[in-house]
Amino acid sequence: MSVAPICIVLASRDPCRAAAAENLAACARAIATHSPAPIQAVVAGADPSAAAGETARHLGIPVTALEIADLSDPGDGAFGAVLADFLNRKAPAWILMEDTTLGRRLAGELAVRLAAACITGVEAVEGDAAGIVLTRAVWGGKFRAGVRATAATRVVTVASGAFAGRLEHTAVPADVRWAQGRAAHGGRRHLERIQAPEADAGLSEARAIVAAGNGIGEPDRLDLVRALAAKIAGAQVAGSRPVCDRGWLPFSRQVGITGATVAPALYIACGISGASQHLAGMSGAGLVVAINKDPKAAIFHHADIAVVEALETFLPLLIEACGQKED
Repeated sequence: MSVAPICIVLASRDPCRAAAAENLAACARAIATHSPAPIQAVVAGADPSAAAGETARHLGIPVTALEIADLSDPGDGAFGAVLADFLNRKAPAWILMEDTTLGRRLAGELAVRLAAACITGVEAVEGDAAGIVLTRAVWGGKFRAGVRATAATRVVTVASGAFAGRLEHTAVPADVRWAQGRAAHGGRRHLERIQAPEADAGLSEARAIVAAGNGIGEPDRLDLVRALAAKIAGAQVAGSRPVCDRGWLPFSRQVGITGATVAPALYIACGISGASQHLAGMSGAGLVVAINKDPKAAIFHHADIAVVEALETFLPLLIEACGQKED
């Protein structure tokens, strides 16, 4: 008797994003550790060939390229119907998707169509004698809840960066198989896709983030934050919710439970107190450097390097130490 697989689902609207694919694969392998099952991936869209091949090479797991004829965008109502029909034939035990606007919408739709359980924003996987327990944030990130699903099929969205750095790559070549479906439009149709400006589109993929919090005190000090980010290759500027609420940074720059969830290799928190909502958004960060003049700031409990100093004193020194930016 074959074991029901764990299926990773990716939309081919964008090229394969390595960090997102790795995050889903690492979560799948965490589930398989407690409940052994084969891991597969499906890349669905109007032209999934390039993204499917990239995913297979990058993850080293079997991939199905699901080509959906007459599909203009995964935002179409037809996308979920075709995907559900394909997954119903595969009969997976787990369906993993990104915890994005599209991922959360599709997860709910797939759960209804497949009579499956739906758990969103999963940050951790654990196992016990009774089975698998998934951990997710609740009450605006103030608490963590353990969720156990008893349905035969579970649709899960995985928080961005929650499993960052945990994927063990293999040299085993992966196959790409082909499947086809046809979009039968009805009820909802994509009209237009408006691309965010490049400066606002890459927080989730940034290698380094310099984030400003309430402790910067005034908007002019964002110039120091920007100057520091300019000295670090691949760095982007972000902010906590109070900074964005004041209009000092756009909401597309917000990190936290109501903003972006990020997993950079380096996260520099400038004047951030360490509220649980913000910590939930940066939980996947690698090296965390916290700069705050309050020695009791909660952020220091989550920092690898803690600097107790006023920003206006320390940041100019750090910027100078980084040297001149090369053209």
